[in-house]
Amino acid sequence: MSRRRPRAKKKKGLFLPIVIILAVAAGLFAARGPWLMYGDHKQRASAMRKEIKSLKDAELKESEASREATNPVEMEEKARRMGWVPPGETPLK
Repeated sequence: MSRRRPRAKKKKGLFLPIVIILAVAAGLFAARGPWLMYGDHKQRASAMRKEIKSLKDAELKESEASREATNPVEMEEKARRMGWVPPGETPLK
């Protein structure tokens, strides 16, 4: 009679799950670059929006001051507040 070798027990395949886990980990690691870049761009865009808003506010104030400086009524009111009076008038107190 021929002797048969005892069959080795089949090991459960861990190779495929390990490969899948490593592939997912590599994909997540590779995807973090664009996410970091997105966060940086979002932060810079927010800073630019704030700068634009402050520039618009400064421009608005400047245009109002310019309008006041060219309006004769505003100029007279400002001069009177500073204590200037036209010749022949007496200042009110």
